Amino acid sequence: MILPYSTLLIWISPMLFSILSELFADFFGKSWTKNDRTILFVISLSLYVTANVFWIISVFNGVGLGRGAVVFAIGQQMAAILLGLIYFKEKLNRTQFVGAILGLITLAIMGVV
Repeated sequence: MILPYSTLLIWISPMLFSILSELFADFFGKSWTKNDRTILFVISLSLYVTANVFWIISVFNGVGLGRGAVVFAIGQQMAAILLGLIYFKEKLNRTQFVGAILGLITLAIMGVV
C-alpha cells in the first residue's frame, strides 16, 4: 500500500540534505573569504559536491528536473539569505526583499510548500 505523499517524502529528504549541504558550503565559503584558511575552502568545496550528490539522488527519486531545480534554487537562496542576515549581519534592500518574497510565492504556486 502506497501512503499519500510517500513519493513526496522519497525525494524531499535528499532535497533537504542538498539544501543544507549547500548552506553549510556557503557558510564555509564565506568564512574562507574572511579568513583565507585553506581548510575552510576544502570543507566548502566538499560540501558543494555533497549537495550535488543529494541533488542527483532527489532527481533519481522522482522530483523531476524542472520542479527540482526550482525547489532547490529557491530553498537554497532562502537559506543563504537567512544565513547572511542572521550570522553575517548582512542587509537586504527593498528589491532583494521583494525577490525573496516572490521566491516563496513561486513555491506556494507550485504546491511544494
